[in-house]
Amino acid sequence: MSQAAFCTACGAELPASGTAGVPCRECGASPTPAPTLAHSTLDPVETLAEQIRKQLLADLMDATLGEYEVIGELGRGGMASVFLAHEIALDRKVAIKVMAPALMASPGMAERFKREARLSANLSHPNILPIFAVRETDRLVFFVMKCLMGRPLDAVLKETGPLPIATVQVILAQAAAGLAHAHRRGVVHRDIKPGNIMVDDDGAVVVTDFGIAKAAESDGLTATGSTIGTPAYMSPEQCSGQTLTTAADQYSLGAVAYELLTGRVPFASDTAIGLMYHHVHSVPDPITQHRPDVPEPMATAIMRMLAKNPVDRWPGLEPAVEAIGHPQRTSGFSDPVREELATLASSGSVPKILAASHTPGSPLPFTSKPFRRSTGKTDPNAPTLQVPSGPTPTVAGGFRLSTGAWVGVGGIAMVALLYLTGAINLGGGKSAAPDTVATPAPAPVAPAPVATTPPPKPTATTPRQTARRTPATTTKPTGTAAATTPPATQTTAPAPAPAPSRREPTAAELGDPAVDTTAAKVAIERMIERYRRAIESGQITQVVAVVPGLTDRQQKEFEDLFAKAEGLQVELVAERVKLDVGDRRAEVQMKGFFRYRLRAGGANKLDDYRKKANLAFAPTGWRITQVR
Repeated sequence: MSQAAFCTACGAELPASGTAGVPCRECGASPTPAPTLAHSTLDPVETLAEQIRKQLLADLMDATLGEYEVIGELGRGGMASVFLAHEIALDRKVAIKVMAPALMASPGMAERFKREARLSANLSHPNILPIFAVRETDRLVFFVMKCLMGRPLDAVLKETGPLPIATVQVILAQAAAGLAHAHRRGVVHRDIKPGNIMVDDDGAVVVTDFGIAKAAESDGLTATGSTIGTPAYMSPEQCSGQTLTTAADQYSLGAVAYELLTGRVPFASDTAIGLMYHHVHSVPDPITQHRPDVPEPMATAIMRMLAKNPVDRWPGLEPAVEAIGHPQRTSGFSDPVREELATLASSGSVPKILAASHTPGSPLPFTSKPFRRSTGKTDPNAPTLQVPSGPTPTVAGGFRLSTGAWVGVGGIAMVALLYLTGAINLGGGKSAAPDTVATPAPAPVAPAPVATTPPPKPTATTPRQTARRTPATTTKPTGTAAATTPPATQTTAPAPAPAPSRREPTAAELGDPAVDTTAAKVAIERMIERYRRAIESGQITQVVAVVPGLTDRQQKEFEDLFAKAEGLQVELVAERVKLDVGDRRAEVQMKGFFRYRLRAGGANKLDDYRKKANLAFAPTGWRITQVR
């Protein structure tokens, strides 16, 4: 079998002849020699691609032993494979993306993979898949990311075909929001396609695969000569090997929008080279030719995203999304489009894999000696004590208790100690002890004189002491005055237990920067989120409650916004946080936008929002003192 008869990047079969120098039809990767499969027994019946996948899984399980349990494979692509795993320490599901073994031999690819993955880990946005860790072994490079309970758009398209216009508008708006956040930080995705845009079971759209590509080449990481991307969605400048900007992602997102509406990609060809040629030289068919019900402004906006020259495209994703439009939202919490997206995501592969596998709970700690079951037989080589059946005889000296006996004795002693100190009350604290038999007091023969001096030994006891000192027998009345006094008159009610005091949060939990700067930044981000929710509520009283220092002009601006906006949606993040640890103050650069529909006319609006917030740490936590 020739090693050039398949793609070592994605495992797709290549033609049996004429493969020298011809990229893979599926992923566009150039044929490279297959990696050496060490420590494995190859089955000649299996294809070499299947053997590579099995070796990859075995290497991943070895690399993550004791930290992750690999459950199954979620998917494969030209650049990497994704596996579902269980993180043992945090008891959660994660996804592990492993770079294709064929790329390990390419100069600089492993370093680029790690460097860009670290960069993407700093992208904090609800529409971007977060990355938790980046790891490398002598055989693998992989990173760990959040596991989404959903599925990518390519799987949705295969099942449903073209999507409703309102659904496409929501998908494009959320995907563009995540990409715009990355673009503002100098990150270009470079591989936008339906397979890298996922819909989760909450109806949210998340852009994935940020850790594998970035357009701007970093110092020391020059191009390797291989084309990175998916040919069906690559921009003309990407096909030509030119320097990429954020406009390349806009073109790719436009190609995705074209497919979501029409069910077909802008160009079709039997080869990757043919697709690249069309992207550079051909003009796609008008969207309305394949789907006449698409509004003309929406079709025109998407066709502008597919312009050959980056200068002719939209200046950014925000105006492109604004031109594409937003669906009409109903009042209240109901969002039909989001519910539809959640339904489309419900058939993802993660629940199926989990249903077919066993996921462990928290792991048992390792012990120095394995557990041994008692068999009643003596092992001369084992340091165990043979325990005969039947009752254990009492020996005056030299008796050795087994481990189980010591555990029982220790448990009884602990309960007795807690009982004697009053830490536990087996009798409930209010009723008679269960081992005390209460008898009614007989009628008094004569009035008993009131004792003016205390008895030699006080008889006032607590219920616990009464339970310990009173024998479990019934006493007979003797007719004396002492016997006429009921036991209840000799006991006093126990003092009420003090109410548990409420634990005050620690300085670290409140986000004191002098204690923990990381916790301080997290607390500050929570405060910015409170500010976002207050604005989205549409009530000026809630905004002022979060920011009491708003000026009259700022309050008037919010009141005007709330009066004209309908269905207000607010995206707001802390783009940059500057801490002053000494003064316990912070300056936050906030960035986001307001999306709404005008009450008069019904036009959709998208207003950019960039402000700085000053915060101060108080005994109760962080508070926003000023927005400017």
